[in-house]
Amino acid sequence: MQANSRARSNNPTPGRLRWPKNHAGPETVREIPPRPRKDAQSREEQHCDTATGRELAKLRVQLRCLQHEFELEILRRQEARAAQRESEEAHALEVESLRLAVQQAETRARHARVLAEIRERETLKLHTGNLLEDFVCSKREVRVLREALAHAEESKLRAEDRATAAEKRARRAERRSSRISAESDFVKQEARAVFAALRQRDAHLSDLVDFTLQDL
Repeated sequence: MQANSRARSNNPTPGRLRWPKNHAGPETVREIPPRPRKDAQSREEQHCDTATGRELAKLRVQLRCLQHEFELEILRRQEARAAQRESEEAHALEVESLRLAVQQAETRARHARVLAEIRERETLKLHTGNLLEDFVCSKREVRVLREALAHAEESKLRAEDRATAAEKRARRAERRSSRISAESDFVKQEARAVFAALRQRDAHLSDLVDFTLQDL
């Protein structure tokens, strides 16, 4: 309200006189030309101009928003590219480290395989030497065992021969003993017959004959 009153006091109505400030008389009075009246067309044009200005203002605001969004999108894309570049560099470093680790692992595996082959060859040499020594010892043992077996077979044959000879001697002794026993029985029978005949012939020899027959 104060602003409107000040505007009205500074801008008087057309056709009236305005006394200048700090002046006491009417000798320095100037006439203010009246404002042109606005008709309906000018009002409509002014209204259209005002709507167009508002639309332009809105469009400018939208343009500034779009520019700001475009700048933000550019910044986001730059950040995304930088992040992608950093990720690619990190991935490349990781791939390189993995490649180096794989090479080191392959080198260690190759060295371990060579060492294992060398140790295996040395072990095979030692094992072959031990096998050769065992083979030589086994050949010696086999030779000793064959000699012992041959000696045992010879001893067995000699023992069998001795057993056969002893058996033959036992059979001969048994036959000789049976023959002697038969001859002794025959002699005893003959002596009994002789002594019986003597006892019948001489009576006083009967006691001696009985004693002799008991001994027989």
